[in-house]
Parts: sequence; C-alpha cells; structure tokens
Amino acid sequence: MPDRMTCRWATPSDDPAIRALCAGRPAAAKDRSSLPRPSGIASAFRDAVEAGGRASRPSSGMASTGRETAWAVAEEDGAIVAAALVSVEPATRLGKLQSLRADGPAERRPPRLRDLAGFLTRHFQEAGTVDLLYGTTRNLSMEEQSATVAAGFKVLGVFPGAVAADPTATTGLAAWYAPGVLADKRHADFALHPAIAPFYDIAASQCGLASLPPAAQPLGPAAFPQPEAPAPSRALLEVIDAPAFAAERFRRLKERRSLSVNFYPFTDPNVILMSADESIQVFASLSREVRFATIIGEHLRAGTDPVQLYSEALRLLHGHGALYIEVINDAADAAGIEYILRAGFSPCGYVPCLKLLGDKRRDFVVFANSKETAVQPGRDHPEHRRFFEEYVKISLGGWPPKRP
Repeated sequence: MPDRMTCRWATPSDDPAIRALCAGRPAAAKDRSSLPRPSGIASAFRDAVEAGGRASRPSSGMASTGRETAWAVAEEDGAIVAAALVSVEPATRLGKLQSLRADGPAERRPPRLRDLAGFLTRHFQEAGTVDLLYGTTRNLSMEEQSATVAAGFKVLGVFPGAVAADPTATTGLAAWYAPGVLADKRHADFALHPAIAPFYDIAASQCGLASLPPAAQPLGPAAFPQPEAPAPSRALLEVIDAPAFAAERFRRLKERRSLSVNFYPFTDPNVILMSADESIQVFASLSREVRFATIIGEHLRAGTDPVQLYSEALRLLHGHGALYIEVINDAADAAGIEYILRAGFSPCGYVPCLKLLGDKRRDFVVFANSKETAVQPGRDHPEHRRFFEEYVKISLGGWPPKRP
C-alpha cells in the first residue's frame, strides 16, 4: 500500500517530474509544454496570496497582467503523482485551474485529482484571497472536472462544440466558492431575462440561491434604447490582427475607463474588429489553432445597432477561422442579453458572483455560437446534460421563440 498522499507547492526541482506527468495526455486548448516552469513561481505566488495579493516579485513573467501563477503537486512514496497549475487575479479575487493531471491506474487517479483540488481550495479558504476558483473544459478532461466536482466545485455550464481537453464528452465550467461569498457578497437584486431562467435554475439548485423575478419589461426591439445612428456597413469593419497592439490599446482604454464592456477573466485580446475611423472597436481573443474566439470588450464612439454589431463580429471571427465563439454578459442586463440572443448567441452557462464590483460580486451569463457538432454529456453527469439540453433548445430554435 502506498503512503498517505501529501500535497504541497512545487519547487524548481519538481520541474522534470511535472513535465513528464503533463506529457502523458495530449494537449487540446493549450500546449502543455508551453506551461510555465515551477522555477520561482510557487514561492512568489504563495507570498502574493498570503499578503492579500501583493506579490513581492513577479512570477512566470505575468506581472504586466496582474496575475500570479503557481504549480502544486501531490506525492506518494516520495514520487509526484499529481500536479495542478493555478492562476490568480488578486484584483478580481478570481482563480483559475489551468491544469490538473494525475498519473497511475484508473482507480487511483480520481482520488489523487480530488485531493489535490481540495488542497488548493483549503489554501484559498485559509488565505482569504480568492472568492471563486474555476476550471473549464478547455483545460480539464471529464475525469479531471469530475474530480473537482467531488472536491466541492459546482457545475455551472457547458461549452458545446468547443475544442476541449477531452473530445469524448461535452463538459464546461465548474467553480468552487469560498465560504460566505454566495450568501454575503452576491448582488441579487435584479430581474432575470426569461431565456436565462432555466440556466439560472440549474446553477441556483447547486449553489443554494433564491429564485429571481422575471424581467418585467416586454422583450422586443421597442423595449430597449435604440442607437442614434445605424450600424456601420460591413465594409467599414476590419479585423486588425496585431496581438501586441490589441493588448496595449485595450490596456490603455481600460485604464482610462473608456470601454463599455471590458471583462473576461484570464483572457487578453489579440485582435480588434475596428471601423476605419476607429469609432467602433471590438476587442477579441482569437485562437486559430483551436478555432476558438472570445469577445472581450468594446470601445464605441458612434451609435450602432448592437444586434448588427454582434452579428458582424460573429461573421468576421468565423471568417478568420473561429468555429466556436464565446461572450459573457452581466445577468442583470436584460437589454444586453436580448441583443446578444438576437445576434445568434445561445446561453450555455450561468456563473454567480463572477465579477467583483465595489463590495459585491455580480452574476454573469456565458453565451456561445458554435458551428461545431457537439458531443452530448455523459449520463453520469446530470448537471452537464441539463445545461446542454437548455442550450440546444435556443441554439436550434433561435431567439425570439417562434409563435405557434
């Protein structure tokens, strides 16, 4: 029998073992060989979270993004049998599980993964520096995400058709919440768009959330403010494929608070969808190798029809190789949700307390537009299946619903 498993933060000497462990599974959304080395990471990360996010020195070259990254490992009989890579944005109090990998026979991997995920959540609970830690299908296989659920994570959505770490089944998003976050920090005084209600109900049943009233205003074009000017013609919007330029412009506009939308955790833009006069700028992250894109933010100095703008963004990003496109929106913004739905996106997830605003955290809805064929969730994962079934209803039926 092996000794009891122990978990700890990685040290530089663990680098070869971690790389050998991660090389055992084919990369999907990310090349595992490109993940940061443990060298100098764990101590800086540990110092940062224990000091309330004030790192004494940067780790893994990520100081410019305000993120800290670290490896944690699990050992049995002196050998590393599991490893996890976690990133934290101290300013937003968000954490992301970038990688979770275990070695060994099939019956030993799940408890190793679960215990290592539990080590991370206990650390963040004791340090009090992270409100929410999440992982996604792009980084975690079904086995790995199931282990996080066993460690106390909540299933909050699916990503149908997205290139994933496990191509055999559709999973999505799962998150752990620090004690008291959902009860004490959540902004819950808002009405819910009716299209979002089924997704909210699935998340609420897992997170113990009270019901929300439906949006009272009639849903349709006349219910929402209309732009003063029509949307620009298609010819005036172009994709500026310049990663450093896009990231720097986004950073400067965000610093000046000149972005109408500017929130997408752990993601930086590398392209801009821009009009010739620069009055309309939509920032996105485009990964051609996995055919994936996310819309991150907007800078608008001209009136435009939001439905046409999002539709045009979809057309341009699909034209540049993205088959799966994602956007997130504040759950309290019924008008914005209506525009996103009418542009061709479908809800696929609901994340309570995602964004920190003042002393409260706001719920967000995840939307997807996918041209890929989605693999159905396994029968052993009912929450994934429920999210998938609700996604399919809107994805196939469109919005608004057709009258009988």
